[in-house]
This record gives sequence, structure tokens and C-alpha cells, in this order.
Amino acid sequence: AAREMIVRVDNERNRYIHEMTGENAFDAQQYDLTANTAMISVETLARWVTELVKQKRAALGKGI
Repeated sequence: AAREMIVRVDNERNRYIHEMTGENAFDAQQYDLTANTAMISVETLARWVTELVKQKRAALGKGI
């Protein structure tokens, strides 16, 4: 039952995004960053993203 609900909600979300933008929400090229949290923990992902933001801001001379 849960899997069917997830599929239904994902499809509804994709239809909405397509109606509003003409884009496909399932197209990975529409995203700047994706992560498979089945492969790494959310905590590890948070550390990585935080480090990426720090590096980007430093490169732009903005610090954090």
C-alpha cells in the first residue's frame, strides 16, 4: 500500500510540474544535486553539502 501511494504521489507531482513548467520531474538533468540516501547516511550527505557550500562561497570570496 505504501509503495503504491509513493508512486501515485510521485506521478501527481510530475504531472503538476509538467503542467506548470513543461519539464519532467523525473529527469535527473533538472536537478543541480541528487543523492541516493540508501547508499550514504543523511548525516554524511549534510556534511558533504555543507562543505560544498563553504568551498563555493570561499571561491566567490564570500566566506561563510
